Amino acid sequence: MPDLREFDTYTTSKFERDVVGIYLSGHPLEQYSALMEDCNFNTSKIHKRSEDDEAEAEAELEFGNNSPVNMAAVVVEYKKMLTKATKQEMAVMKVEDIFGTCEVMLFPKVLEKAKPILTKDAIVRITGKLSIREGEDAIVLADNIELLQAATTESAADKSGVKTLYLKYNTADASLHSEVLRVLEAYSGTLPVVIKCLAKNSAVSLPRTQVRECQSIVWELQSLLDAGSVVFR
Repeated sequence: MPDLREFDTYTTSKFERDVVGIYLSGHPLEQYSALMEDCNFNTSKIHKRSEDDEAEAEAELEFGNNSPVNMAAVVVEYKKMLTKATKQEMAVMKVEDIFGTCEVMLFPKVLEKAKPILTKDAIVRITGKLSIREGEDAIVLADNIELLQAATTESAADKSGVKTLYLKYNTADASLHSEVLRVLEAYSGTLPVVIKCLAKNSAVSLPRTQVRECQSIVWELQSLLDAGSVVFR
C-alpha cells in the first residue's frame, strides 16, 4: 500500500457525510470556533413552525423579523431561479451548522458576487437579516457571503508567522483559473493559498489547496499572471 498522509479534518468529515449521511468524528465548523466568536446567530435561534405551537413560537423567538444576522455554516446545496420582475438570476441556498439547517436567499447582486465560492461543503460566513413571515419557516436574506477563512487568513498568517501564497487575477476567466489550479496541485504542500479576484475585488481562500514554497511554482504562475501577482508572504 502507498504511504499516504492522513486526511485532514475537513476531508474526513466530508467523506463521512457523503457515505453515512451524518458527521461522525465532529462537525467541520468545530475547527473554526475562534473565527466564529463574533457570530450572533445559528440555526438553534430559529423556531421551526408547527401546527401545534404556532402561538407559542412567536413568544419564543429570540430573533424577530429583520433582525441582523451574522452566522457561519456549511453549504449543503443551492438552486437558482429568476426574479419575477426583471428575470435576473437569484438563488435559495440550504446551509447547515452544528445545530441544524436553514435556508438563505441570495438576491441577484449578492449571488453574482458569491458565485465563485458557492460549492457544496464550502464553509462560509453569512451576514444579512432574518425574514419571518406568518405560516412559514424563517429564512435568512443574505447581504454578503464569503468563505469563513477569507476575511481572516491574512491577519492570521501574519500573527502565526506562517507564509501564505497570494495571487491576483480574474477568477471568472475559466481557462486561466483552471491553469492556475493545475499548477497549484502540482506543488502540493502545507502553505495556504489566497486569491484576490480582480473582477470582484474580493479575496477567496482555497481551504482544500495547499502548496510548498519554491522558485518553480513562482516561475510557472508568473508565466500565467501579471507581474506582481504572485507573492509568498
